[in-house]
Amino acid sequence: MYNLLVIEADYNDGDYVTEMSEVSDETLAILEPIIKIVKSKRGKWPECDGLNKILEYYAGELTEDQIETFSSYVPWNEYGVHSIKSITVLKVAEKIVYK
Repeated sequence: MYNLLVIEADYNDGDYVTEMSEVSDETLAILEPIIKIVKSKRGKWPECDGLNKILEYYAGELTEDQIETFSSYVPWNEYGVHSIKSITVLKVAEKIVYK
């Protein structure tokens, strides 16, 4: 069994981009407290304003390492994203690849 982390983010007031990543149980354990904090802030993720803006917004709640870890899973377009619409974890029992 493995996990799929699916993050949908808003980059232009109603325009969404989605990223799906395979993550281990260990990685998911690291991400879960970060996800809870992000969702407690209604998903605001001011990536389009740069790392400093994210650090400022989450000061005292997330470290720079946590922000960088989570950012590696956040989808983006050429301008970044300003909020996280949804975060879903899928527990997958079997993977079948057709080539």
